Amino acid sequence: MSKKKDTYDMWVETKVVKSKLDYIKAAAATFYTQKQMCEDLGLTEQTFVNLKKKHPEIQKAINDGEALLLNDLFSSLKRKATGFKE
Repeated sequence: MSKKKDTYDMWVETKVVKSKLDYIKAAAATFYTQKQMCEDLGLTEQTFVNLKKKHPEIQKAINDGEALLLNDLFSSLKRKATGFKE
């Protein structure tokens, strides 16, 4: 008996998994909410939560994006603290 394919498996099969993970990382690097990501990906939030649990690559993309966001925020604060005007 073969296992049922989930959305991530379909992304792999159709060779769009990299672009989907890149999107998730980029969205997480902004102030996108999970709800906004789900709308853009055409998923329910519950499906997205299940995918994150089953496929650690998705959570890694989110974590990497959030790390980029934090880095940008800290860099901006540092520039402001040191007198940069722009």
